[in-house]
Amino acid sequence: MSPEPSDQIVGRWRELREMLISQLEMFETGALTLHSNEVNVSAAAAADLKRSILEFDALISGAS
Repeated sequence: MSPEPSDQIVGRWRELREMLISQLEMFETGALTLHSNEVNVSAAAAADLKRSILEFDALISGAS
């Protein structure tokens, strides 16, 4: 069984998660775009953010 995450870690994750979700919404609406070598990579950035959020949600909840 995994040890419980500390309240400080959980609280910080909630703050970071809110920031990530806000950025994700901006990517999805087009308010924020990310370009690399003049190519719009916003869709990939949004997918990476979603995946990272879900992975860390699972980690912080103690799921494997």
